[in-house]
Parts: sequence; structure tokens; C-alpha cells
Amino acid sequence: MKERILVITSTFPRYEGDTTPSFVYDYAKNISDAFEVIILAPFDKTAKTFEKKDNLTIYRYKYLPFNPGSLAYEGGIGPKLRQSPLNYFQVPFFLFFQLLNIIKLVKKYNMNIIHSHWILPQGLVAVIYKIFFNKKIKLLCTAHGADIYGFKSPFSSLLKRFIIKNSDSITCVSNALKQEVVNLYEKDNIRVIPMGIDTARFDSAKYNHTVKEKYKITAGFLLFTGRLVEKKGLYYLIKAFPEVLKEFPDIKLLIIGDGPEKTKLLELTKDLNLNKNIIFTGAVLHKNLPGYFAAADIFIGPSITVSSGDSEGFGLVFAEALSCQTPVITTDLPAIADIVQNNINGFAVEQKNSKQLAKKIILLLKNPDKTKQMGKNGRKFIVNNFEWSIISQKYKNLINSLLESR
Repeated sequence: MKERILVITSTFPRYEGDTTPSFVYDYAKNISDAFEVIILAPFDKTAKTFEKKDNLTIYRYKYLPFNPGSLAYEGGIGPKLRQSPLNYFQVPFFLFFQLLNIIKLVKKYNMNIIHSHWILPQGLVAVIYKIFFNKKIKLLCTAHGADIYGFKSPFSSLLKRFIIKNSDSITCVSNALKQEVVNLYEKDNIRVIPMGIDTARFDSAKYNHTVKEKYKITAGFLLFTGRLVEKKGLYYLIKAFPEVLKEFPDIKLLIIGDGPEKTKLLELTKDLNLNKNIIFTGAVLHKNLPGYFAAADIFIGPSITVSSGDSEGFGLVFAEALSCQTPVITTDLPAIADIVQNNINGFAVEQKNSKQLAKKIILLLKNPDKTKQMGKNGRKFIVNNFEWSIISQKYKNLINSLLESR
């Protein structure tokens, strides 16, 4: 009989075709051959409270009698709290009902280990459960970035140290993030295990010919996909575009995604008279993204660290692009360096430097052989380092070692 593991998360697809990031779902599915995986995620009115799918047992808990799920989805907890102080009202209920459901599920399934995704808030709830209800339970906690970079107050730092100290093992999705965690509380059980890539799905063979036809792309094709938030740095990419157009007047940039910065970015695009060259597509189903990545000449992710300290924790989208043999232009954020090797599978420029962005875009567009070689290098690097079969085995080994140490 397989050991059972409870995976708790605040980001999990709600329905088929949901644009909510699927990396926790992908992780759970890829370890389900070794463990019986039970998922606990927040409820949303578009989702079922219980379902079984791909060998996963999924529970979604309600925490408010009205507008359930408004805190956890459509951008995530951190951005929601920054958008409106009223959203803090939901936090105690979110935490309490998550704890209540952990108590129920661990007892029902007789589980010996909990894997919480994000130090805050899931890691906090898991630690509270362990201290007050089940001291024998093993706790594995994964830091993804926003939980470390996005909460910088002295109280938040105190909470994070408390969680790290009381967890049995901590994983971080990048080396840069590990250093941030070690700076909070140094211990031996902090290691780097990123989220993985399904390289069979993210492959250049998934080239979608209709993408260029749909958006009337006849020259170079640049791509961005992600949440339209400040830390993605799109303002600086749009500011770079007039320089690119001097060399390539017919080039087009597709910006896939939605978010609070959309209106501002649309206004900037209009002010610079770039409406014919920059297209905002809105959200695209995650299952359709490989076709866009494979069709693009270059993927651009000009991420920055914002004034609140929030930044990329890993940058899974860069790995997805490279897996499709599409070279990447990004910035010199430490977390992205685990994926993008400067001048090998892409370029890393200074943050907020539109001139450097334009220069590297033009360089790649003028050198198709270099672009092609970078794409090949990227695919090889992702297959050898980020394929789910590799990543999931690391997690299986870690989970087994925790269970054996009971």
C-alpha cells in the first residue's frame, strides 16, 4: 500500500482549461505513481469541492459564505492584499478553515507527511497543525518566491523564520531563493528542487501555424506570456520597441496574459503609436501555450525587482520557452540565472534597461543562425535538468527519506 501525502496549496487549477498556473498539479501528478496524493486547495465558485482526477484526490475548502475564493485566485494572495486592505479581513478565515481541513484529512487518510507549497500561508498553517495537533507529522515546505520576496515586514520575517525552523525539510525553486531562505534561518535541510517541465508537451514539434495567421504575423514574432504585473517589467519592453521598429518595422510582439497593469500598458502602447505591432491577446489556455512558444522567434521576459521587494522566484515560463527551442531575452535577476545561460541559450540584460533589451532583440533577429543554435542549446539544457522525470524523482527520494526518519 502506498504512503499517503497531503499537498496543501493556494494555487491549483479550478476546472479544465483554467489559466491558473498548474505547476502544483503537475508536481502532484508526477509523484502519484509512488504516493497516494491528496490535494487541499481553496474553493472557488467555478470549481468542485471534491473530485478525483489523474490519480489525485482533490478537496477544495470554503472559508467565506460569500464570494468564496476571491483571495486565492485571479492573481494570488499577495497582489490581492496589496490591492485592497479589505482583503485582509479574509485572511483569518482562510487560515482557520485550511487548518480545520488539514485536521480532518490527516485523520481520515492516516497520513504521515504534509507538503505545503509556499512558506506563507500554507507553511504557517502546517506548522501550527504540527505543534498543536500532531507532533509526529513530517512537514515538507516549498518556497516559490512570492512568499519570500513579497512579504518583507519584520513580523512577516519573524513568521517565516518560525516556519523554516519548525519544518522538517525546505525546498526552494532556485538557488537565489535558497540564499534568501538561508539568510532568514540557516539549517541543513534547505535544498534546491525546481518545478519541472513536461518536455514532450513543450516541444518545437508543437509549432502552431495558425498563430501567425490569426495575428497576421508576416515578419519577426516576439512573445511574452505571464501575469500583467509590475514585476514582469513589460513597461521597459514596450519602451524598447520603437528602437526595434527602426530595424524591423513589421515585427510583432504578442503579450499573453491579464492583470492589474493591463490598462497602463495599453495606454503606453497607444502613446508610442505601437498598436499595430504590439498585440494584447488576453489569457490563453495553458495547454495551448506550447504552440505559441514554438512559433515565436524569441521569448522576452524583462522581469524586475519592484519597490516592495517582490521578484521572480524561479521563472518556469522561461524553461517552457527554452524547451520549445525558443531563445530567451530576460534580465539579470539571480533566480532566472538557473535557467537562462547568458549568450548560450539566451541573453540577460540589466533590469529596467530598454536600450539593452532593444539591442539584444535586434542582434538575434539579425542573426537567425545564432538564434537557432541558442534554441537548440536551450532545449538540451531543459531536458537534462528540468524534465519532470528528473525533478519528481528528487522529490520522491526526499519524501521517502522524511518518512524513513519517523
